[in-house]
Amino acid sequence: MLLSATIYGQSLDSLMKKAEGGDSVAQLNLAKKYLKGQDVPSDTTKAFYWLKKSAEQGDAQSQLLLASMYYMGKGTLKDFKKALNWIDSTARIGNPKVPIVRAGMLDSGQGTEKDLSKSFYWFQKSAKQGSAKAQAMLAIYYYYGKGTPKDINKAFYWFQKSAEQGFAGAQYMLALMYVNGLGVSKDLNKAFYWYKKSAEQDDGEAQYNLARMYEKGEGTLKDFEKAFIWYKKSAEQGDAQAQAMLALIYGKGTLKNLSKSFYWFQKSAEQGSANAQFMLAEYYYYGKGTSKNLNKSFSLFQRSAKQGFAEAQYMLGLMYTKGQGVSKNLHQAFYWCQKSAEQGFAEAQYMLGLMYAKGQGVSKDLKKAFYWYKKSAEQGFAEAQYNIAFVYAKGQGVSKDLKKAFYWNKKSAEQGFADAQNNLALMYDNGKGTPKDINKAFYWYKKSAEQGVAVAQYLLSIKYDNGEGTQSDSKKALYWTKKSAEQGFAEAQYTLAYMYYNGQGLTKDLNKAFYWYKKSAEQDDGEAQYNLAQMFYNGRGTSKDLNKALYWTKKSAGQGYSEAQNNLALMYAIGQGVSKDLHQAFYWFQKSAEQGYADAQYNLASMYITGVGTQRDLKAAFYWDKKSAEQGSAQAQYMLGLMYYYGRGISTNKKKAAYWMKKAYNNGYQEAKNTLDKLELWKY
Repeated sequence: MLLSATIYGQSLDSLMKKAEGGDSVAQLNLAKKYLKGQDVPSDTTKAFYWLKKSAEQGDAQSQLLLASMYYMGKGTLKDFKKALNWIDSTARIGNPKVPIVRAGMLDSGQGTEKDLSKSFYWFQKSAKQGSAKAQAMLAIYYYYGKGTPKDINKAFYWFQKSAEQGFAGAQYMLALMYVNGLGVSKDLNKAFYWYKKSAEQDDGEAQYNLARMYEKGEGTLKDFEKAFIWYKKSAEQGDAQAQAMLALIYGKGTLKNLSKSFYWFQKSAEQGSANAQFMLAEYYYYGKGTSKNLNKSFSLFQRSAKQGFAEAQYMLGLMYTKGQGVSKNLHQAFYWCQKSAEQGFAEAQYMLGLMYAKGQGVSKDLKKAFYWYKKSAEQGFAEAQYNIAFVYAKGQGVSKDLKKAFYWNKKSAEQGFADAQNNLALMYDNGKGTPKDINKAFYWYKKSAEQGVAVAQYLLSIKYDNGEGTQSDSKKALYWTKKSAEQGFAEAQYTLAYMYYNGQGLTKDLNKAFYWYKKSAEQDDGEAQYNLAQMFYNGRGTSKDLNKALYWTKKSAGQGYSEAQNNLALMYAIGQGVSKDLHQAFYWFQKSAEQGYADAQYNLASMYITGVGTQRDLKAAFYWDKKSAEQGSAQAQYMLGLMYYYGRGISTNKKKAAYWMKKAYNNGYQEAKNTLDKLELWKY
């Protein structure tokens, strides 16, 4: 070891003496030692000093190294002009490395005015000398038409020259040209060959494309394992596309690992990949592979959206609509949905249609709503197809057209959109926009019902009950009625209550009848409210409660249910559960009578006869009593007979008196028999 140190010491001393004596080669070698830290501590300043000494004596290698130190600012201040001067000096003495360096500086405009034509000249000179890098650069100039007319064939020629020398970038570009058939016939096998060559030299983009070819089986046999290996290699080198693909692979299938998927989306997103930013935003939005964080989700959707990523623009609009991760702002929601829609994103087009339809973030415009629904529907978006069917059916923003409504409902239904399946069934059921077809109606009700649409479940139950479009099946009818009722469909709840109340198709159970009437009544089903009131009134299935009976009778009456209106009038008339109020009684009898309820018409006539709750009016009494009698009310028929006999509100007519008295008797009104005999109406 001592001997070795002595030898090295003598060698360094000897080299130093020669350098100090003006030996240019010794000066160059000493500079290299300082650059590499061989036998001396690394010192770029001293390296620069000795290179400058050697270069000034005309040593070509020193001049080129000195130029690079000026260029990079190593051991001295960065100075492009001095770098260029030394390159020119070494060029004059024929240094073969000069052309490519000179070309690079002319290309970037560093130390000289940018000049692509001159840069092309020097790359060409270097390429012809066999520099693989220069050949690749010359190919790029031909490929893009930089400093020379564009020439794809020459670009291919020089990429091939460079690739055959093992230059990874050229191998990648050559593969790309084989993929796209540029300057050569398309050949995926050769593309695969050159991607592999480049990938093996750690070119990240080549590794990504090689992985794609393994994944798709292009130019080689499909091999998912190899695809994964190359995606991973490329991702680890920082290729954003590969990182995103690796994240997708970890996001599903046998390799599913949401934490790793999140990690790689994050890596790709940090490099500015709009797609990865979008995916990472979704992970934060749904809490996949990380904790749910709407603020981070919004920020990432925003970054992606600003890069023009249509799906992110849509999601950004959605978050503004809902006020998720940001304050609710419908104008901003509209802005971003419009951005996305204009790029052709179907969901955004549908959303934009909704916003125009509802006047959210923009003035209401049904024509524009229709326009965007149609754009989305034509791309096959089922919800938009359903909505456009609806606007055709209603004539909103477009002329009413049931055939087109049918067409779009069918399109949506065939994609499995449950609400459209129900609407399609209704159109077949009622023969709207298409010939009536109860078999097809049944088919689509069933499809929709199986997806949980409550109204379809109820209508399906009716089909099973009536045997329409299928065989009658009371068990299936009951099954679907229950399904619909349990989902909260008021009509089904009413029907189920009715079945329990009457023991129809199941064991009679007043408690369950009460339960389901109440459920339906709470959803404002007028008939259910009336029946619930009756159960409270009579204490059936629950404790008797006149206050609740009055409450639900009022609810039902207020919705226009005529029987409830008549009952409410009776409660006011006799003061049952409420203070007696004959004017209110008259009001509700009239409401019910005007809807054609026979008992109310008779009661209203009675109030007009007696002048109770209103002024006495025999003509009005006759009018309403006749209405009731014509509907078969025996007591109204009896009273009408008397009115004809005595000429009350109408001229006396004993024949008509006899006619209505007989009607009343035949309808079971016994008093009519006595009156017929007493007034001798049997003569007529």
